[in-house]
Amino acid sequence: MTYNDPAETERVLAALEARVGSEGVLRLPAPSMASEDFAYVLEEVPGTLVFLGVAPDEGSTPMHSETAVFDDSILDVQAALLAGLAWERLHER
Repeated sequence: MTYNDPAETERVLAALEARVGSEGVLRLPAPSMASEDFAYVLEEVPGTLVFLGVAPDEGSTPMHSETAVFDDSILDVQAALLAGLAWERLHER
């Protein structure tokens, strides 16, 4: 089971909102039932699983599906966010 640490979740969401604005961040109204191997990492290290991507205007599409929509225009935001979070974590020590 994937468990998102509440403090880490807020940390990531705050970083996302700082980068793309609150209008660019969708907070799911209920937990997702997505299954992910990353859950094994979260058993050892507090963290959070977030979906970084671009949903089409008509709503989401399933991942790992031939109907999935990929928009590479978000890759720079993803890379900068992940690098920034890693940088912050390294400087906390």
